[in-house]
Amino acid sequence: MIYRTGICITFLAAISIECVIGGSTDWNAKSRQIERDQITLWESKLVEMQRQPPDLRLKEQQLGLRNMGYRSGIEGHSPAVDEIYHKIQQELLSVPGHAKYFADELERLRLDPKGDYENIRTQYLAETLRYLPSPETVQILGHYLSDMQDIPFDENPKYKEMVRSGKLRAADWIPTPQNAWLATYALSNIGLRDPPFEPVTS
Repeated sequence: MIYRTGICITFLAAISIECVIGGSTDWNAKSRQIERDQITLWESKLVEMQRQPPDLRLKEQQLGLRNMGYRSGIEGHSPAVDEIYHKIQQELLSVPGHAKYFADELERLRLDPKGDYENIRTQYLAETLRYLPSPETVQILGHYLSDMQDIPFDENPKYKEMVRSGKLRAADWIPTPQNAWLATYALSNIGLRDPPFEPVTS
């Protein structure tokens, strides 16, 4: 399911929730302090992860990549955001198999009935890989362009049962697009010199 609607984006694990409209925000003392706190947080985590195994670095730093990548698109952001974003990006791009790691994790979750596949596939395909421009990433995303096998939300037995039992109102949730659309979104925003299609924004 999508938690990111284009208006608000939620960052977990000590990440604040901020709402922006049209890629801009009303900067004030509080929002600037939040920005500084996030920069400090991810700078420290980048140092902490230097000696960790590659898989752990990818797992832990992908959240910082998405956070700083998202912030770098907000009008009026601090130059320090760009600096830490590019540091995290280069750190992850330097790991051999960086894109394959996320694809392998995604496929593992697809087969796990208790896994968080619906949320993770949006995070990895549309929000993480778009910030890792490399031939390997393009190859992985190209594979997912033909992935149309996901069960539509209203046909998913798991969510049908949640709606039937009253634990979930279908109207409160936005169905996650098929992986083919998520991959198209990432490829259209990854910075290809001659993209095969116009950037997808929603």
